[in-house]
Amino acid sequence: MLYWPMPNALYVEGYALDRFAEGLWALQPVHQNKVGLVLDAGIEEELRIRHLQVADAARASLGLPVSEYIVTDTPLEVEKWIDPKSGQSTGRIKHPGSLLRAVETLVSKSKGIDDIAGVEAIISHLVVKEFQIPCAHAPALSPLPLSTSLCPKSAAEEVSIITSS
Repeated sequence: MLYWPMPNALYVEGYALDRFAEGLWALQPVHQNKVGLVLDAGIEEELRIRHLQVADAARASLGLPVSEYIVTDTPLEVEKWIDPKSGQSTGRIKHPGSLLRAVETLVSKSKGIDDIAGVEAIISHLVVKEFQIPCAHAPALSPLPLSTSLCPKSAAEEVSIITSS
């Protein structure tokens, strides 16, 4: 993910931002959270290894405190699609309980977790709503078919596929 933190901005997942706007939650800057990584039991072995290598690289080169990782006890069976009526990216997780159990295990050991548009948001919403902790998300997908009409907002994820190959 090509994201550069700014000193005058906080990264906040949408569900947490909604609670803040409702006056139910407060936000405060955090100097450094521990990062836990949840990997879907359904991803291919090579992709799992690559994700762990990226976590190791982030730890070694950026000093990020990636403290733990866990593989879900059941494949999540993540589905994504574009809603034909609205044109919005959406999706679902067939086994959300497996995700929540994995996060609960990580939260009990440390604080925080780390993990395509709509389905990524669904994953983050679920975790933030249930545990009220910060959450980031990233795709664990094989490369999508090449498209010459790529949305500029998706370009960074395309670059990450090219640079990780």
